[in-house]
Amino acid sequence: MPTPDHLRDQLAKLQKEEADLSAKQSAERTAAAKDRDAAQRKREQAGRRTTSLATGQRLAREVVRAEQDAAKHETKAAGFGKKAAAVAKKAATVAKSLRQAEESLRKTRDRDDQRRRREELAHARRVAEAARPAVSPRPVAPKPEPLRVAYLTASPEGEEHLRVDREVREVREAVRGALHRDLVTIEPWPAATFDDLFHALNNQRPHVIHFSGHSSSAGLFLDGTDTVNPDGIDVDFTVLARLLKGTDTPPTVLVLNSCESFEGAETLLDAVPVVVAMVDEISDMAAKAFAVKFYVAIASGQSLASALTQGQTAIEFLTGEGSTPDVLTRPGIDPAEVVLVTAPPD
Repeated sequence: MPTPDHLRDQLAKLQKEEADLSAKQSAERTAAAKDRDAAQRKREQAGRRTTSLATGQRLAREVVRAEQDAAKHETKAAGFGKKAAAVAKKAATVAKSLRQAEESLRKTRDRDDQRRRREELAHARRVAEAARPAVSPRPVAPKPEPLRVAYLTASPEGEEHLRVDREVREVREAVRGALHRDLVTIEPWPAATFDDLFHALNNQRPHVIHFSGHSSSAGLFLDGTDTVNPDGIDVDFTVLARLLKGTDTPPTVLVLNSCESFEGAETLLDAVPVVVAMVDEISDMAAKAFAVKFYVAIASGQSLASALTQGQTAIEFLTGEGSTPDVLTRPGIDPAEVVLVTAPPD
């Protein structure tokens, strides 16, 4: 593929060529107009009563020549116009290629930046883990029972509207076609509030808590409880970690399908052994694509690592954001060995 610089040079040349042809077309049209004016003046002069027969005949011949000259200029103007249109069409094609090349370059740079950020965060985690006292990791595999997923979604007023309702619907429909569909229960919590987190932990006791909506490196953005003032509320990751630890049956996995949640999610490892989060911003389409493929893989008995890879691949194919989802684990836990759904023995 030509580089953006090459395409810019090519576009500049075509635009100059188009401008030159347009200028020539304009000059020919001006010359044709002058010849038409001259022909009209001579025609009027020939028609005067005081004009002699010989003079009238001469003027008539000059009228014919002026009209012929005007016709020639108009023909040339049409030719220049046709060439200018062809060059303009070619310039439009090059301009489109330039936009595509610039967008491809931007995505490549974004992916490189995301990879560097992940590497920096991974290095920081390794340094922090090396400084911690050695402890045995808690088990992460849920008991041999149907996997319970609390699927919390929120898109408060005053923020960019997200189609999280469609996301959870498509995830549930996709899981119904998975290999172990009877071993996965997904309970949606729409317009989720802070209170809903308590209710989900106490009543559903989920193995997986999923959140789709708005977030940042500091925390989640949940719906408010006041219908008169429905703006959302911020829930700091430190507060969320305290809540998740306040249960005798803590979740195994926390999935934060929301923008820039990865950087601050390490705080949550004290409460949950595995956290899947987003390194950077993620679009509505990419978030939905990731969730669908991630949970279908989980419901088919795939490991957490494989499910993450499938989700990344899905959004890479659709949007180019495939490197955005990543996973954080406690020391000693390998995502490739975490299998959340296992068929019971015959």
